[in-house]
Amino acid sequence: MPPPLKLVFAKQLKLPIFTNNKLVDIANNPIEIQLMDTRTNYMIAPPDTHLGSSSVKLEVLVLDGDFQCDDRDVWTADQFNAAIVKAREGKRPLLVGSLSVPMNNHGVAVIDDVSFTDNSSWIRCRKFRIGVRIMPGGHLGSRVKEAVSGSFTVKDHRGECKFVSNLYKF
Repeated sequence: MPPPLKLVFAKQLKLPIFTNNKLVDIANNPIEIQLMDTRTNYMIAPPDTHLGSSSVKLEVLVLDGDFQCDDRDVWTADQFNAAIVKAREGKRPLLVGSLSVPMNNHGVAVIDDVSFTDNSSWIRCRKFRIGVRIMPGGHLGSRVKEAVSGSFTVKDHRGECKFVSNLYKF
């Protein structure tokens, strides 16, 4: 049985994604995460749930691009945790910036300062996903389904100029 609440991305991520660039949605706005009721698919505010008030914090993570998670799928917390990708040994953390964000009283969290430090070419599927979950120990009660983005490639920012200039060669 799926959890009664879930986190969702309000909009898709803007692609392509390059290292050292802030992640934004397809409208060039900060990424917005919403708390939804899984039965009705309507947004709800934390005071209307077992989560309490705006003290709820969300954690932003990198997931393997092969993580199977379309909206019909139900995964366990263990499956989600197993899909978390760690930085390569000797490298900086994969994500930098505000990786812990508060949820407001309307059930919305804004991720406005997160970027990748490494490309995705070194993992088997060559793609990542972004996962967002309630910080472990952040609430008491039943599990809240994590938000998971679509899979994407992260390219080195040194190739960004070539990509942009090729867009304008018609």
